Amino acid sequence: MRRQKFTDVQKWLLGICCLTSILYTGPVMASVQTITHGKSLMISCQQALIALNRESDVPDDADQNSAFVCMAYLSGMMTTAQHADARAKLRYSLLTGGRGNRHDLGLYCFDWQLSYQKIAQIVLEFGRSNPVYLQQPAHKLAIRALQTAFPCR
Repeated sequence: MRRQKFTDVQKWLLGICCLTSILYTGPVMASVQTITHGKSLMISCQQALIALNRESDVPDDADQNSAFVCMAYLSGMMTTAQHADARAKLRYSLLTGGRGNRHDLGLYCFDWQLSYQKIAQIVLEFGRSNPVYLQQPAHKLAIRALQTAFPCR
């Protein structure tokens, strides 16, 4: 049986669907926090790592919800960044009439195969080392953490 790979657009739509579901289910589940700024992302991802690292215990509902919120946020952010990176490479190729090597240009040089746990660890370590990002929007913390971990040339 042949496995179908998801296209970038399908991944992007999946990330949007996850984030949309959070918005609609968020008010119903009181234990789920909203990720708005770096500090709320740090709290959610810290709880997620604790819940995901428990091998023998079954995490309680609050931990499961926090893990879901953190991973859905990071999934949406990574999918969107990957989509933006692919579009920038395509535009570069079109602007140079195909003469430019589109693989030389990259908005982001992330390792797209990272696990959610590894991404969360990178974000947490960066946030602890750079507290100025804790009061800024959550996406700034996440993107800057990954750009620092995976710099382009």
